[in-house]
Order: sequence, then structure tokens, then C-alpha cells
Amino acid sequence: MPDGEMPDARWGDARCQTGRCQIPEQTAYRWAISCAWHLASQNLASQNLVSPRLASGIWHLPVWHLPVYQGVNNCKKILSPYRICGYLCVYIAIQQSERFKKSCRMKRFFTLFSIVFLSFSTLYADGGGYKIRVKLENYPEKELTLGFHYGEKQYVKDTASVDADGWFTFQADTLLPCGVYLLVLKPDNSFIQLMIPQEDQDFTVTTDAKNPVDKMKIKGSDDNEIFYDYLRFLNKLRPEADTLRAQQARLKAQKADSIAIANKLNDLDKDVRKFQNDLIAKHPATMSAKIVRSSFEPEPPAFPGDEKESNRLKYFWFKDHYFDNIDIADPCMLRSPILHQKIDYFITKFTPQHPDSVNAAIDIVINKMKNSPESFKYYLIHFLNYYAKSTFVGFDACYVHIAKKYYCSGQANWTKKEDVEKICDNATRLEAHPDRQNRAQHHRDGSQQPATQFVGRGRRLHRFVFLGS
Repeated sequence: MPDGEMPDARWGDARCQTGRCQIPEQTAYRWAISCAWHLASQNLASQNLVSPRLASGIWHLPVWHLPVYQGVNNCKKILSPYRICGYLCVYIAIQQSERFKKSCRMKRFFTLFSIVFLSFSTLYADGGGYKIRVKLENYPEKELTLGFHYGEKQYVKDTASVDADGWFTFQADTLLPCGVYLLVLKPDNSFIQLMIPQEDQDFTVTTDAKNPVDKMKIKGSDDNEIFYDYLRFLNKLRPEADTLRAQQARLKAQKADSIAIANKLNDLDKDVRKFQNDLIAKHPATMSAKIVRSSFEPEPPAFPGDEKESNRLKYFWFKDHYFDNIDIADPCMLRSPILHQKIDYFITKFTPQHPDSVNAAIDIVINKMKNSPESFKYYLIHFLNYYAKSTFVGFDACYVHIAKKYYCSGQANWTKKEDVEKICDNATRLEAHPDRQNRAQHHRDGSQQPATQFVGRGRRLHRFVFLGS
């Protein structure tokens, strides 16, 4: 490991410096060490082992060209996966420095290392899992379910029983994948939405099961406070908007009154848009902002020409900008009710339903997800399944396109070799005989098992079921 000179930090009359620990050039690793040094310096000062000035000097040592410190919450988030590397690098860095060991008393050396180690342990214990406590008024049931969105479906993550004090506690030593989660209420499966960002997963929820939005109180999660402030704002405007729409429906024949009501509705829409824009501007990195922004439709410019030409140009503009307000590669959005609706509409409604056009649209979606393995995998499997089951004439071509371009080229690396071979063989046969009625039905886990047989055009053909992992 190469040594690196560092600016001196005073320890009494001694001058100390340390070497540089060479680790992979990944920002998360460097942040982990940055957070460790920061907490170590804070703890040294708080225990009166060194002066605040010296503690500041320790913190400002530019170990491994550290980036700007990102805050304690980010430390909690970053340290968990890299804590072992952090322990070793801090230890190696200090051990490398001969001048440090010669100039500084051993007792203080071990004190410094112990505090760094404990700082890592404390942060990991504090930020290495989720803990969501929920108390519901007007909810007599003894169990509460935590669910989550995933693509087009919803799944159960956890179930909690009520304790003696009326709390339901969902807890584990690992963090939840970010997304929109659901508190599912018995017996009717109504639900309360929760934003689960990549951090801030230790919080409490208290509300009324019969009026969850207006009675919602959140402690420990800024994202959920922002989200429920937004929902309460919408609830406040909804009665007026509903009344105006009912009046508008009754007064369609009276043009002047109808226009006046339409103007009032436009004013309410402007109020909502202003609130949404302010939310996004003030809290751009939150799940709430992502959800709100994804509801915005891109606004096209004015196009020249007659109506037909203008509409044609507008269509192609929308096609290029359809996903401007949503990052479809963000795994947080994969666990939301928004993403699948937008992608499904883009593929099956917005795009002309011709195999060549659909194939091009699928490529647009998949290419945007190339750097997001989870989303890439989910939607590649989804599209293969969807067009394997399609009953529309000619849409075998979509199945063939997906198989040939992505599976047969080795991009579906989660699928077993023998399953890829069967997928590619099936695609080749369909390509050679497009009128054949056999299909390959694929599911989420990618494995393949022989299933039912059926008759197509007088022939008995095997139908395979592929289950994805």
C-alpha cells in the first residue's frame, strides 16, 4: 500500500501524521472512512481526551482524499455494507505511520483506535436495520401487515402483533429496499401508505384507522411528514373541487356559468401545482418529491404546420420526453404504484401496436435501465412473459426480439444456461415458423419445467413454463 503524506495534526507538543490506505476507488468506501474519522474526533473531544482544536485537526486530516462530509444520517446509511473495510483501513492507516507511533503515547493511540472502532459499531447498530412502530386508533385487530409495491403487484414484507401498549413494531437488522410501502389493515385490506427512503427507517406512526391522512403523526421520518403534509393539502381542496365539478356537470348548457366554474377549477389546479413545485424545490431528493414529480406530464412546445402535422410532431416529441419526470432506472420507483403504470401505458397504449414499433419502445425502456440491475432484470422478464402469453397475431415477433437481443446475447445473466438455450431455441423456431401457435410462458424466477400440452393447428406442441429467479 503506498504511503501518503498528510498535514500535521498537533497532539500536545508532538506532531503526528499517518499513511494512506489504498482501497478501491468507490465513493461509498471513502465516505465510510470519512464518517469514522468524524465520529472519532467528536468522541475524543466529548470525553476530554483531547482538546476540541485537536479533535478538529484529526477530523480535517484528508485521509484518502476524502469527499465533503455528508452528515450523520448518510454515515448511518453508508457504513453498514462497508464497516469491515472501514475497521481495517483506519487501523492500517494509523499503523503505517512510524512518526505517529514514535511521537504519540501508546495509551492515546489505543484510545483513538478503540473510539474509531466503537464509532463504527454504534453507527452500524443504529443504522443497520429498520424499525417502524405503529399505533392505530379505531383498529381493534391484533395484527398489522407491512406490504410493498413491486412492479405491477403488491407483496407482504412483514406482519406484527400488537403489544400491551397498543404498538405494532416492524423490525429487522437489515434495511428495507426503498419504495412505497403499505400498512394493510384487516379485515378489508384497506391500506396506509408509507415512504421508505434509503435512510430514515427508524420512525413511529400514530394515526386513526378511520381517518389516517388527517390524523397522521410521524416522528423520525422527514420524508413521510412531507408526504402527509401534501396529502392533507389535497384533502383540504378536494371538497371544493368535487362541488365545482358537480356544478359544472349540471350547468353544461349554461355556457357563462360553466366557464366561471371552469376558471375556479383552473385556479385550484394552479394552487396544487404550486404546492407540488414548492415541495420538489425544497425536498428534491425525497421519495415524496419523486412520486409528485412523476405525476407531471411533459409540456411540449408549439409546433408549426397544420393540425395533422402539428399532432405528428407532438407525438414524436412526447415519445422522446415521455420519461422526463421519472427516473425509471431508480429501484425506489420499482417499488411504487407509479412506474409500472407509466411503462405499461407507454408500451401498450402510447406506442402503435405493431411489433416493430413495440420492439423499439421496449428497447427504449430496457436501455434506460441498463445501469440498474434490479429494474433491468424485472422488466426484461416481464416483457418476455407478457409477449410469450400474447394472443395477438404477429406478436411472436416481440418475444423473438427480446429473446434474441437480450437472452441469447448473454445479457440475462441470472438465467441458467440450459434455460437460455431453450428460450433461444424456441425463439429460433418461432422466427422460422411465425404461424406456429406454441408459446413459451415465462415467470419471475427463470427456471423451466415441462407443463401442459395443447393442440395448435392440428399439432400437439409442448408448452414450457419458465420461472425466473
